Amino acid sequence: MDIRRYIFTILLAALIYQGNVFAIEEDSNETEELAQLVEDDKWGEPNNGLATQLISQNEEYTVGKPMKFGLVLKNIRDSVKQFDRQEAIACCGLLMVKSADNNELYDKRGPYQTQGAPQPIEAGEIVTLFENRDIIDEYVIIKSGKYTIQFRGGGEFPPSNIIEFEVKPGTPDERDFLIASLIDIFPDTKWRATVTKRRFSPAGRKEELNLVILNRGFMETGSVRVMLWQTKSPAEVIDEWDNRKSDYLGKNASGYFYIEIPSKALDYWPKIKEDIAKSLKLDSSSNDGH
Repeated sequence: MDIRRYIFTILLAALIYQGNVFAIEEDSNETEELAQLVEDDKWGEPNNGLATQLISQNEEYTVGKPMKFGLVLKNIRDSVKQFDRQEAIACCGLLMVKSADNNELYDKRGPYQTQGAPQPIEAGEIVTLFENRDIIDEYVIIKSGKYTIQFRGGGEFPPSNIIEFEVKPGTPDERDFLIASLIDIFPDTKWRATVTKRRFSPAGRKEELNLVILNRGFMETGSVRVMLWQTKSPAEVIDEWDNRKSDYLGKNASGYFYIEIPSKALDYWPKIKEDIAKSLKLDSSSNDGH
């Protein structure tokens, strides 16, 4: 492999997963303010000597603006126990967010890693598992209305209480519109759409882009990854570093769209370009995206 292509590949992987590593703080004393919001009658059903409570950290919720929650853990036994904070965030979907029609919202995160270690929790002690967790970074929320949220439990931790909250109208993240438009056209359930934590500009392009990654069977045999780019103006379709080619799909009111499809992906989704272009209502008649 050409050394420039090798370096580019490493940088691409690092940037795609940037922001998807959660460092678990060892000192829970810094989060005493959250513990002060605990209400005695709001604990979830206890299990194995532990109970959890989910806490709203917003006065109000608006589409497109931060929607923050915290989670605390209480040792209800009369002896010291051990817990590992990373188990509260180690799996996608440990927070269960539902719309008014009782449907779970789509978790748009990609894979990530956690760091942490077991630590003691004294009898009767309350510690913070996480705080200021912004669910608009994790779930597709593009509509106003009533929602519920619960920590469903995981590892040694029992489920929390359920919080009902109402979201006011606002302006969603444009990437959420992309995700919402794509998830209903997947040809099978192994496909997932995820977004990067930050916008990302690959070498050879001249502006910041939105990037949606379409994975089928991530880390499985025969898995494939398709990259869908959105730009505000026409962009280069050839990467000048290693000659990777992106096909121009078309444009709509939100920008120009390009897609990079490995040949293997067409075995699973032969009409991927046509389906995506139709779903996003793209006009490909103009050649100003080339």
